[in-house]
Amino acid sequence: MNTCSITIEAYNNGRITKGLFAIEEHWSCDEGFSVVPGARYYDHIICTLDDLDFGRYDSEGIRYIADLLDCVPGDIISATLED
Repeated sequence: MNTCSITIEAYNNGRITKGLFAIEEHWSCDEGFSVVPGARYYDHIICTLDDLDFGRYDSEGIRYIADLLDCVPGDIISATLED
């Protein structure tokens, strides 16, 4: 399996934070994620995840990240491949 690092930006809600804490072993830094002010009603969460399956990300894209975090694809604003 080829692994990769992916930086995600998502809306700050319960599904995202619960999902991120569930996969804490994939956080790229000890702090885990950053919360930054967002437009309108939601702040944004930015997190880099390491050791993710590149093949699944390449074929499924955002859907893979949503499955990993157990959230809906609409919670994720963007996902950027870091490798």
